[in-house]
Amino acid sequence: MTGIKVGYFDQDARITVILNQEVADAYRKWFALLWKASKEE
Repeated sequence: MTGIKVGYFDQDARITVILNQEVADAYRKWFALLWKASKEE
């Protein structure tokens, strides 16, 4: 549960906006790598 619902944000909700395209692409690739690694056994 993220604490975000339609029309409601609780005080612990967090949103991150990455404005730099290179940083955003690197973050996306890193997250995909971690996601893939978490599924492997």
